[in-house]
Amino acid sequence: MMLKYLLCAALLTLSAGVSAAAPAGHAEIMPKATSSTLLDVVALPKGFIAVGARGHILSSKDGVNWTQSSVPTRAMINRVIALPDGRLFAVGHDGVILRSVDRGQRWTLQHQTISDQRPNTLYDVAFVSAQRGYALGAFGLMLVTEDGGTTWQPVENALSLSGLHLNAIANLGEGGLIVSGERGLLGVSRDGGLTWKLSAPAYAGSYFGVLPTSANTALVYGQRGRLFAIDDINRLQSGDPASFDPLITPSPDDAQALKLGFRRVLVPVESSFFGGSLLPDGRAVFVGADATTLLVDPAFTSATLLKHKGSATYSRVALQGQHLLVVGMHGVSRIKLPELTK
Repeated sequence: MMLKYLLCAALLTLSAGVSAAAPAGHAEIMPKATSSTLLDVVALPKGFIAVGARGHILSSKDGVNWTQSSVPTRAMINRVIALPDGRLFAVGHDGVILRSVDRGQRWTLQHQTISDQRPNTLYDVAFVSAQRGYALGAFGLMLVTEDGGTTWQPVENALSLSGLHLNAIANLGEGGLIVSGERGLLGVSRDGGLTWKLSAPAYAGSYFGVLPTSANTALVYGQRGRLFAIDDINRLQSGDPASFDPLITPSPDDAQALKLGFRRVLVPVESSFFGGSLLPDGRAVFVGADATTLLVDPAFTSATLLKHKGSATYSRVALQGQHLLVVGMHGVSRIKLPELTK
């Protein structure tokens, strides 16, 4: 049961049948890696990087033809990010943190912690400056680097002390960070992660991702089709998600959530959302269970279902011209993006 929960909470519902405790060593080069479980994809100035099961990291110039990189781990990789200076970071199981300084051609292992006592699983990573970054994951696990990702150390704060799964972290700009997680956890920092304010939960379930839309606004998404717009992060009401028992206390209704600072965006499905991205025209796209692909209008008030059929789970999405590049249970897929109607 614990494994099943972790897979869901960490966007790893996709990895059914894949061992989380991968042996040490380099990832095997596999001819069908592009059709295996992939958990994240990021767009680069000239191409894409995708990551997933068994330590797989793939690169592509066109989103169609992919090359598997040599990677010094077989641990499952959950997330990859690209920094403005060209550095790439990827995180995953066993506390693995990988870094590339040549746009994904070569990868070095910067951190790893293997324990039989508690999963050291990392779900996401973000940098607030060129030198300071945070990686976070299961049971309040949170690491910080102050030297550009060369070394990483555990950090203790309101988020880590909650003991809750920390599923996503994003840079708000201007020294701001935002974190989403289990039991409706949402944390905001305005000082580069030195201090955190936890918001009162607007939902009893888990948020699997958070998508900043400006320095003071965001979209947060997760279980059972929950999608909220935060129109003013500074007006979020304080609270303690760790003391909120979803088995006893029901989720606030939409009117109560709005008073807490969360505006519900109604969607036509109850499938969980695992990934999201902002489009250049102001729309947002979300993907998730049951091959769900959802477009939200630029005002974040209405949603249109592009796809909701099949057993595949989509985990992340990136824009490729007039198409959406989606990764998930069956590898890489492409979906035609409809034009914005005025």
